Amino acid sequence: MTNDQNENQRLTSVGNIKRRLLSRAIIKAVIGQIIAVCVMIGVHFFINGLPSNLEFLIVAVAVVVCEALTIISIASQLLYPIDILGRAISSSIGEKPRCYPPNPNDTRGTVKSELNKAVDFIYDKKEEPKQNTTDEQDQAEKLALDLIHQLPVGVIALDNNLSILAYNDKAPIYHTANDHIIQLDFQDVPEPFEQWLNKVKNEEITATHIWTRIQNVPSGSLEQRRIFDVVASYGQRSTNGINTIIVTVDRTDDYLSDESTVDFVALAAHELRGPITVIRGYLDMLNEQIYNTAPAEQRALLDRLEVSAKRLSSYVNNVLNANRYDRKKLDLKLRETTILSIVDDIKHDLDLRATTVGRKVVWDIPADLPSVAADRSSISEVISNLVDNAIKYSNPGGIVDVTAGITGDYVQVSVIDHGIGIARSATEKLFTKFYRSHRSSNAVGGTGIGLYISRAIVESHGGKIGVSSVEGKGSTFSFTLPIYETVKDKLKASDNSNGVIINSTATNWEISNHGSVTK
Repeated sequence: MTNDQNENQRLTSVGNIKRRLLSRAIIKAVIGQIIAVCVMIGVHFFINGLPSNLEFLIVAVAVVVCEALTIISIASQLLYPIDILGRAISSSIGEKPRCYPPNPNDTRGTVKSELNKAVDFIYDKKEEPKQNTTDEQDQAEKLALDLIHQLPVGVIALDNNLSILAYNDKAPIYHTANDHIIQLDFQDVPEPFEQWLNKVKNEEITATHIWTRIQNVPSGSLEQRRIFDVVASYGQRSTNGINTIIVTVDRTDDYLSDESTVDFVALAAHELRGPITVIRGYLDMLNEQIYNTAPAEQRALLDRLEVSAKRLSSYVNNVLNANRYDRKKLDLKLRETTILSIVDDIKHDLDLRATTVGRKVVWDIPADLPSVAADRSSISEVISNLVDNAIKYSNPGGIVDVTAGITGDYVQVSVIDHGIGIARSATEKLFTKFYRSHRSSNAVGGTGIGLYISRAIVESHGGKIGVSSVEGKGSTFSFTLPIYETVKDKLKASDNSNGVIINSTATNWEISNHGSVTK
């Protein structure tokens, strides 16, 4: 059948809309009248015996209601095709509609088939291309298909119901006996793909979103792991059934070495946890049995052993927390607490650590500070990391100041040392994983992961962390935590989960003068 014959058949079929709507309207009108008569008779029967005026009024109201419902039903049926065709025409001529352009597959009602054909016809007439010969069309389609499959990225086309309409060879697609499934693990990202798509469908005509480090399988899976950067583009005014395009860039070679390193280090740290726990247990037992009666030299030795064991335990915890953060599984329960109470739990250990290396920590935490929303154990780890760094990079006999105050809706904690300071070239990478400047790596021991996990913990609380340093004069590390009253309602509504207050906007380094950096 030729294209002209197809079009004539379509128009002939569409021409039935008027006849079918008219016949259905007449049927509805007749049915409405029959219902009105029945209602009138029924009402008259049930209210027989009332005063004639009241009886007449009730019957009249019942009839008017029946007639009104009949008219509304008929009007709705007659106006629906006009609405569908009007929206289709508006979309085809490029107007910005106040509501969605119709999808030819989603129409309803008596003339559904005819409306589908009419909407298809309107869309087909939009910007008709220059007619090519059949051979030219086939050649163009073949070239376009070859081009899509030769792209160095994966491409997936989805309809409004997230059904896969098309994809190329590099797209991460899992094939089953009856279906094709996108093999991307979004479950642990702050805004998963489907959540983002549902939001923009209701708010945007077009939208684009980018996710980085998205794996094709969950962490720990036995299947081969690939890691992608993913770009999704949504368009509301689709006329070919494609509403969403997903582009995947395979970055496995760039990311996998880091992932493998962290996996290995995390495994090693996990295996070290048991022996370290045993060592600390024996040290606690020795302290209980002989510390008070031992000579001063032995007590000093036990203090040094305890400090070293706790530091090693802290290193292990940092590595394991970094691994959880990289896997997007650093889920915390934030509850009301105070900075002073957190400090009281760790103050003795940090003072002891400073004393053993000839430093002193001065604590200045006001008791009247407002409470914060925090996970006590995690924030203890942050403060311990910052104070430990300040102790290590202070001059012999130096003082480390720990202060706290209010900054807007946050409580800010600052750790200040008066030591060697940090070179400006090092501040830009200071909070990255495993980074240690050349000078500090030679002079001071460490893993280079403490600031990385501190940043992860603070960001997971909805705060920020940063440093201001002048080389040769010292450094000030500061971090903020939200005041509990400002986030109380959100936390109560989410079972105290940190996901509702994570500051997702703090994603870029902000470098300013005097060697300062804020994350």
